[in-house]
Amino acid sequence: MVRAVYEAVEHYSAQRSIAYMHFRNVSGCVPTYHEMFIDDGDIDMARVIAILKRNDFDGVLIPDHSPQMTCGAPWHAGMAFAMGYISAAVRLADDNHVSGELSARPANRHPSTERVA
Repeated sequence: MVRAVYEAVEHYSAQRSIAYMHFRNVSGCVPTYHEMFIDDGDIDMARVIAILKRNDFDGVLIPDHSPQMTCGAPWHAGMAFAMGYISAAVRLADDNHVSGELSARPANRHPSTERVA
């Protein structure tokens, strides 16, 4: 099932048939599934972004549902986490696309913020 997701993203993004994508991760399948945080489900969302990048996707990624949290602003917290994850995954895909590497380590974009030992 998971493999079919990657194949579909590859197929439709190569055709430039995706205008926007609701970005959500789950564990399980209909009718028994659970919403998960974007980095903690059955789908490797960074892999999805890498596929989109490889096919020059220029559409919109829309953060979608996240698990219910117990905090003062649960919707905002879930959205902030998803946006941060998406931003980091896009940067990683950009770095890997430019360098041709498949490394999980992004290039240091901001040397001035590097910690000195």
